[in-house]
This record gives sequence, structure tokens and C-alpha cells, in this order.
Amino acid sequence: MTACKIVFILCFQMRKQLFAVLVLLVIGFIYLTFNSKYAFKQIIKFTSGETKVHDKKRLKFQTFNNRNIQGYGNPSSYQRLLLQMYNFPAKNIVEVNDKMADEYFIENEEKLLADPPLVNIEDISNPEYSVLTTKRVYYVLGETIDILIQMNNGYKKPKRRGGDDVRVWMANSDSSCAGEVTDLNNGTYRARLKALWSGKASIQAALAFSRQEARVLLDNRRKLKVVRYSIGKYAKNEDSGELTFCSPFPYIPLVHDVCNYTKLNSNPYYCGVPLSHNLNCSDWKEVYTVRYSKQIMTTQERKLLSRKSRLIMFKDSITVRIENGPINNLPNCSQIKKSLTWTDTAPRGHFKKHIWYPSYCQRTITPSCLRRCITNTTITLIGDSTVRQWYESIIKITNCSNDIYDNVNKTKRSGRRCLDKELNYKVTFGLHGFPYSVANSMDAIVNMISFQKRLEAIHVQGKHFVILHMYLHFLFFHTSIFVSRVRSLRDTILDLLKREPHVKIAIKGPHAFYDADNKPIVKNDYLGKVYIHILKTELFELKDKIWFMDFWDMSVSAQNHPIHPERWFVNENVKLFFDYVC
Repeated sequence: MTACKIVFILCFQMRKQLFAVLVLLVIGFIYLTFNSKYAFKQIIKFTSGETKVHDKKRLKFQTFNNRNIQGYGNPSSYQRLLLQMYNFPAKNIVEVNDKMADEYFIENEEKLLADPPLVNIEDISNPEYSVLTTKRVYYVLGETIDILIQMNNGYKKPKRRGGDDVRVWMANSDSSCAGEVTDLNNGTYRARLKALWSGKASIQAALAFSRQEARVLLDNRRKLKVVRYSIGKYAKNEDSGELTFCSPFPYIPLVHDVCNYTKLNSNPYYCGVPLSHNLNCSDWKEVYTVRYSKQIMTTQERKLLSRKSRLIMFKDSITVRIENGPINNLPNCSQIKKSLTWTDTAPRGHFKKHIWYPSYCQRTITPSCLRRCITNTTITLIGDSTVRQWYESIIKITNCSNDIYDNVNKTKRSGRRCLDKELNYKVTFGLHGFPYSVANSMDAIVNMISFQKRLEAIHVQGKHFVILHMYLHFLFFHTSIFVSRVRSLRDTILDLLKREPHVKIAIKGPHAFYDADNKPIVKNDYLGKVYIHILKTELFELKDKIWFMDFWDMSVSAQNHPIHPERWFVNENVKLFFDYVC
């Protein structure tokens, strides 16, 4: 009897057993598939650190290689897992309760949160029917221009409450400046501008956020705490690893226990503990940011936050005429007190043909002056991608061509430095620590280093300038996270100034932007002015020691739309910085 016949007879005799095994395998597959879907379709709610999810499976991947855009390799199991985790927050409402965060409220937040959800979109302020008025239209150079704004709703009826984010600017064919808008809390707003150039100019206004939009944005950050999670990747090598969610709060979706990276990050940050016996908390290597979290809102609120234009222009405008008048002699920007940059109000200056003219000082920096200024100097920039724009602008303005990346894998998040041996001049750039959103591809966590660790590494030899910035990567979290980071930064700055009293430090403030990369809108500048208030309040004791570079009204007057401002705008920011420090 041949071997083939023997195998055939054995299979025929065992057909019932084989069928039973096959049935069991199918049942097991269905069970696991259902369980996986079940785990990923729950509404998760954390209460005092306890999760109400009963099935909290840790999803793992085993092997991967051949690096690609989303991480490490192309095995279907890894890609499937990454896709599940990437989409999970967008499909599930994840509420987190944190006592410290829950007790922190920004100005007027409690009043906004007391409003009921929006039902009728016609109840909100409508710029098409709102009105601008002024007592006169003829002014002399240097005079103050007051504008009264009456907000009306979609029924053309006056609003009786404030809370809208209204922005006002004045412009002609080549000049522009922003106004300081005050909410009178009765449906009217006062905009104060200054006649900074002669000739005819048009005063325009726009609604950036209605009261109802502000309520939704604040309500979601209060309930969810996180509106954009990150994925942490643990690995000892590129052959195996594990994925988990990460957050500045210790209560994380689908996670039993957390790795506490507060010491590494100099501020609270957590990722799920790897379940593999071969991995531990020290094996966290990379990070990747997932889709925006699913938000809590009514149909009308979703429609409102999904509108095409982030900036709704008023139909009404005012034309004024400005006559020549006496011109005040202004001090050089390098001579003004640092405290003035913390207390001055808009308009802080105006644009004329893309050149910024401050209203409180005179810019005097020249190429020869700049060259002397940067000789024997180190410039340290710490922040986000907008600070990388500063780095690229600085090395171009100062003709520094030796641009070097800090690691072999040159990514846009890599640290960089530029050296000019002739002038003994160096510029360095690095990202701030977590939270930091890493989109489009995994990136090494070594690129994200806290302000504290970077500033502690500074040892002054010659002159040293430092620019610090935090803004965009905190917009996805409850405001308490930004506050805690600013307070931590304050202590670090005080330590640095005590250790190195001659270092010159500037805080780069938030800017206005109107582009939206997601609908309903998540990443937006509503919190920009909130952050400015927090920075000026928490760091006010430093007002005589460091500069605060407030670019809000500069960006409003430029009608800046991109989240990364255009090159000419960044160059004006940088040149103003040199006017201060040189």
C-alpha cells in the first residue's frame, strides 16, 4: 500500500474529528473577532481613575520590519492594529475625570458652560446683521479710534449677552493694524484702534467664534480632557514590539496600568504598561498621534463648527480719513523696558508693505549691527514647528549656512544647529516635551525634550539668547495642562537666571490663524488669547527680566490664515526679536 493511500484512509476515518476541529476554529475566530470589535466600540468613561470598560484587552503586534510611513513594516496584523488604534478615539466618546483639571476654570468658562446646547442656529450672533458705529470718521495721526459693535442674531434682533470672539482691524492698500476688542457683556463690544498712518482706511470686523462655539470647545475639553491621543511604541529592536495609548492624564483608554514618565518629561505624562515580559517602561521608543477624539455636540453645533470659513466677515464696515499730525519721537526698541512688552495693549504697531512698525519703539537694527550682535553668541530656540520656522528664518537672515541635524534620521522633528566658526556664532533648535502631537509617521521620543532639561543644559560662554514657545500642541487638552507647564517653566527660568544672570530670554506668544484641518473644528486659535492671559499672569513676576513677544495683533492685522505663518511674517517676528536683544 502506497503512502498516499495510507494518508487518504486515515483522513477518511478521521473526517468527523477534523470537521469538529474546523468548527471549533471557526467558532474561536468568530468569538475573537466579535470580542475585538466589542472592545473597540464601547463608550468609555473614566471616573476618579476607574474605567467602566469591562473588556480591556491590550492589543499587541509581534513582528514588523521594512520601515514605512506609518511605522515599522507592513505585516497585516500590525497595520490592522495601528489602524484600529488610530481610529478608536474618533469612534468612541472617552470621558476622563481629573480632580485638579475639573477644579480649574478659565475666565467666564463657568458662565459659558451653564448655557444649554444649541438647538436653533439662528439664535447665534450673525455678522451679516451686526452693526459697527463710530462717533466720527475724521481723525488726526496718533488719535484713538473707538468703534462700537452691536451683535445681532439671525433674526436681526440684538444680542443681550457677550461671549463672542470678535476681531477688528483697519487697513488700506498697503497698511494694516489690529484693534483691541473689549466684551461689554451685553451683546455689544468696543474696539479701540489708533490712527497710525495718514490717508483713507477701512475698519473691518469678523466673528471668529460665537458664544455657542466657545461653549462646545470648552465643554469637550472639560469632559474629554484629551481631544487627540497619541500612541506609544515599545520595542527593544525592530523585530517586535507593543503599542499603547499615551496621555498627560493617567486615565487612558484600554489601559490597566500606566508607565509614569513625569521624570523623563519633567512634567506628568503617561503611557500604558507593556504586557510583554520582554518589554518594560524604559523601552518606550516612538510616538504617533491618532485621529481627533469624537466630540459631544448637537447636530446644530456640529453644523456650526463645520462651516467653511473660520472667519465670518461683517457685512458692515466703516471708512475713516486720517490727517497728518505731529510724530512722536520713539526710543530704540533695544532701550525699552522689558516690562512694557508685558503690559502694552493693541495696536502694538502696524504693517506697511509687509514691514512691521511698532507703536512704542523704533526699529534700528542694520546688517552691520546684527553681525556685531551675533558675534560670540549662541541662540537657543525651544518650541514647536513654528519655532522651527524661526530657526530657518534666523539662519537665513544671519547667513549661517552650516545647518546640521542632530541625528542620522533627518526628520522635520529632529533637533538642528547651525555653526559659524568665523563669528563664533551658533543657533540651535529643539522641540519641547510632551504633550507633542506627531502626525503622519512615527517619530523618536528623543526629539521631544522638556524645557526644563534643555534649559538646564545651558552654560553661557559669551552672549546667549533664548526663545521659548508653547501653544499649538496644547490645544488638544484641557487648559489645566497648559497652566501646569507654564508654572513649571517659570521655576526653570528663575533657576536659569539665577545660575546664568546674563542670558537674554524671550517668550514667543500665540498667533491668530484661521485654517482648519478637520471638521468639526478641533485645532483652532480660540484658546490663543486665553493662553496669552495665562502666560502674562503666571510669568508676570519675570516681567522685568525677560521679554514677552505678543504677536496676536500682528497676526490679526496680517489676516494670517495658515497655522504656520508665511515666511515674510515670520521674518518680521524674528527681526523684531533682534531689535529687542541687540
